[in-house]
Amino acid sequence: MIRFSRRATVAAAVVTLVLLVCGVAYADNYTYKRTRVGDTAAASITLRKADFPARLAMSGGRIKPDETPNHDSCNGYRPKQSDLVIVGHAESRFGDRAKTLFAESEVELFQTTAMAATDVRRGQRMLVPGCQAQAARQEHLQLVSYALLGHPRCSCDFAVSARLETKTPNPNLNLLSIITAVRKGRFEATVFTSVGKSPNDAQSAAAALRTVLAVQGLAVKAVLRRLHAG
Repeated sequence: MIRFSRRATVAAAVVTLVLLVCGVAYADNYTYKRTRVGDTAAASITLRKADFPARLAMSGGRIKPDETPNHDSCNGYRPKQSDLVIVGHAESRFGDRAKTLFAESEVELFQTTAMAATDVRRGQRMLVPGCQAQAARQEHLQLVSYALLGHPRCSCDFAVSARLETKTPNPNLNLLSIITAVRKGRFEATVFTSVGKSPNDAQSAAAALRTVLAVQGLAVKAVLRRLHAG
């Protein structure tokens, strides 16, 4: 959970059609014991096309969940995951026609509430700017800026948002992203919105920030509504 740099890697790959693979020898991973009931519960919380206004012309839907091992570490610390069991996992991704705006959601259902709480506790250490910078380098990303935005208002056990900007292989295109991670009971949900922006045009940068904040706000509200309803 809270793999902010990994989310940026996925979005950068979509925008620029380039994905650089990190060659780290060791990586920990969750223990997956997914069930149909668990996957259905997780999927019921993910983003849907109807969550976005028609003017955005967003298309997409459910995708195969990312279950690749986590390579990220910070000063020798790598969050342990193999003792945590996931019984439900779902992910959805949407993009506009111009392929410059993307929104994604990932929901994991842990076997116990204690496991979900442990996962968040272990991952929080990776949220500080220094650790995100290290993780970005491990994912072959050039991190332009990173800032925690605080804790979104919700009746959750944990919630945090962050803003990050990364370079892409195109010198005239950076990637601006907002990520929100929440936990409620056994569920963890991550909502991610990214938009391409010019690194040299202040007006374009301001417009990109307005767009990403607005779309992320809609996406987070939709996921939280379903999370609380469940």
